[in-house]
Amino acid sequence: MFLAAALSPLGSTMIAVALPSIGRELGVPGGALTQWLVASYLIAGIAVMSACGKLGDLIGHRRSLAVGMTIYGVGSALGGVLATLPSLAFARISMAIGGAMTVPAAMAILRNTAWQHHLLQELADDVGSLNSGGTGVDSTPALVVLVISEFD
Repeated sequence: MFLAAALSPLGSTMIAVALPSIGRELGVPGGALTQWLVASYLIAGIAVMSACGKLGDLIGHRRSLAVGMTIYGVGSALGGVLATLPSLAFARISMAIGGAMTVPAAMAILRNTAWQHHLLQELADDVGSLNSGGTGVDSTPALVVLVISEFD
């Protein structure tokens, strides 16, 4: 989940390492590369992030995460095989859209998982305090396993 959440921010900065070799290979000056490949990624990602977060709310965060990772992967693969500046910019923009779907979905899944864990811990504490009173037998682990199986 951490890698999914870190995918988009990494995508915005990791291209900087490859800009000199891309510029030499395509015969394009560095300023144009920065504008086309770095700025287009950042602008596209920022422009669609809110809409992609809402889309995740509508279609489900797991599905949004899977679709976003797929779009990011396809864009990344296209960027590896395409050899013109406009096609590389298109690949980067598709990566930004995939990243914009991935980040809110990953954060929502982490938030929901932590919330469920918090509720389960409270339940375990409450059940444990009720069960241990005078009997010497604590059935908390069995009850927590039962409750966890209901969440999965």
